[in-house]
Amino acid sequence: MATNKSKNLPQEVFTTFDAAKICNANFNSIKNWIHQGKLRAYKTPGGHYRIQKQDLRSFLHDHGMPDPFEPTQKTILILDDNQDVIDNMQLLLSDYKCMGVTDGYDALVQIGREPPDIVLIDIYMPDLDGFEVIRRLREKDFLTKTMIIAYSGANESDLPERTVEAGAHAFWPKDGDAAILIRLIEELLDGTYTPPATKKA
Repeated sequence: MATNKSKNLPQEVFTTFDAAKICNANFNSIKNWIHQGKLRAYKTPGGHYRIQKQDLRSFLHDHGMPDPFEPTQKTILILDDNQDVIDNMQLLLSDYKCMGVTDGYDALVQIGREPPDIVLIDIYMPDLDGFEVIRRLREKDFLTKTMIIAYSGANESDLPERTVEAGAHAFWPKDGDAAILIRLIEELLDGTYTPPATKKA
């Protein structure tokens, strides 16, 4: 006998009444925002508005409203063309919800769908390198809260400065101390990180 598995799936589409509750607003306000183009929605064949989760979240973020969908566990996306590195990173950062991606283009798509709290980016990769990924991420206004850590095993003295100039918030050498990376992530998440160039002697 077939079972209805859809009941166990997370809700991805909302009615205007659902949206009103989430936004702590009245039904007419939701309809007005839709008509004004502020809140994206589509109509069912029956003429009823439906709002996709990603559009509702974008609206909440754009207007500084609380996001009830915000995960309680901080999320980290790891971009590296070496799957073994990703696996090791995920073990190291097991206290966080980690996702791994081996391609720059795939990373941009994933980040656009579900912006993580931290993005760890390997600088030297085939096709779309880390510098370009960082630049494209920094062009997106809705990613201003996403912190970017660039890393590399290349022995180039100016690499940390170049990655920060590209838009990264911090740099970590790939062969560096893992404890330093963990502390770096913690400081970026709680807002206490200070770039080396501005630290007092």
